[in-house]
Amino acid sequence: MQRTSTSRASEDLLREDDRDSSECLLAGVQAATVFAIDQGRRQTDPFSACEERAAKFAITLVEGKWRVPILRNLQSGPIHLGELKRRLSPVSKKVLNQHLRQMTKDGLITRTDFAGKAPRVEYSLASPIGYSVLNLLKAIAEWGDRHHQQMKDDEIGIASGD
Repeated sequence: MQRTSTSRASEDLLREDDRDSSECLLAGVQAATVFAIDQGRRQTDPFSACEERAAKFAITLVEGKWRVPILRNLQSGPIHLGELKRRLSPVSKKVLNQHLRQMTKDGLITRTDFAGKAPRVEYSLASPIGYSVLNLLKAIAEWGDRHHQQMKDDEIGIASGD
């Protein structure tokens, strides 16, 4: 059995002129920032350039049509490649492999190869970053639940000319 898990360096995600700020990026990823909103709906704590880079970094880890469903399927434990492909149907094998390869490189998931007459591959969430990204997705889902109806109502108001 061989386990592989590597992490993409934060410098790969930054433009040349932002690389000096990589320490700021890592600090922003590790620390949660809470923004207070006043009655006028203005942020009392401005969103800094460092926080912007940290947010962009986090978004790159979960962007893509199949990444969230992959993470959701892996949250209950390791899954063989064939089973994951079946659960995520109609994803193509090529696209699934591309996402899995990049997510392994990013350090979100771990690939385990089993040797034998019929070699198998199994994927699981990498601890702790793989599980912590689920917390990020839960926070996004909660925000979506809270604001979905309001945004839908605003959309209807704009369409009706109110």
